[in-house]
Amino acid sequence: MLNDLFSKLIYGGDKSFRSYEKLILDKTAASFTERSRHCLAAQLLSVSLIQRWNNDRMVRIFLKDDLRAEDLFANTDSEVYCARVVYKEASAGSFRCDIVSSRGKLNTLEFNKPPKQWDPALLANALVTVDEDLLWRRTRGTSTGVLGGPVLNSIKEFLLIDSVEPAADQEDVSSFIERVTTTLPNDFVVLLAECNHFVSGQWTYAGTHSRRIPFPDGELLLLYENDPLSLCVKVDAQHQEIFFYNQLDQYLESVGETFVEALKIISINQPSP
Repeated sequence: MLNDLFSKLIYGGDKSFRSYEKLILDKTAASFTERSRHCLAAQLLSVSLIQRWNNDRMVRIFLKDDLRAEDLFANTDSEVYCARVVYKEASAGSFRCDIVSSRGKLNTLEFNKPPKQWDPALLANALVTVDEDLLWRRTRGTSTGVLGGPVLNSIKEFLLIDSVEPAADQEDVSSFIERVTTTLPNDFVVLLAECNHFVSGQWTYAGTHSRRIPFPDGELLLLYENDPLSLCVKVDAQHQEIFFYNQLDQYLESVGETFVEALKIISINQPSP
């Protein structure tokens, strides 16, 4: 995809994991069953580039295109939080790293605090929890069957929607809101309970599968995208603000505080890649 190409060109990277990253991956593999452990091992042998940003809290892993079908996880959703490594420190609280796959491949390591603050001795005894069922689930995700509501109905008044999928279950929605570590627009949160995916032309709303990408001063969470264009919010933001972003020229412009308002603006202007 274009975002991968531009990410490589702009942010550089290397091909080696750091010692604490390798320890986290080793502990995760040890907690997997043989099937998942085989896939992870094959994918780690296929690493072509590793990038780090946001004080090394986000580790992006690029893989070669030579993986066999049997080396991929079955769940091909854009973001699958399949494992978590946690330890607690009396003076600094909880340290956490999430292991995330995307399209069946290992994709990111996501730290809640800069790794330089982590204690290697405590990390060695960290608790690992895995969700292998999620890795091998072939559907987009569990669904409540709920479809529609006031926010989706208001969007349909000005936007032609080609396809739409029901909302994820409440546990998945709550987990997504917790892990994105940013202030989401109120109407976007309501929309998560009304549907989890819709397509309008070349644009896609991915609900709880919305992905993060690097940005020069942090990260962006893409709420609605037509690669390389998107509506997004800044990760770790303390107030509601939505931006229009073009990855080709790094253009970023504020387009309001509500998701519906931002959708109206881009639907009127009809930007295209």
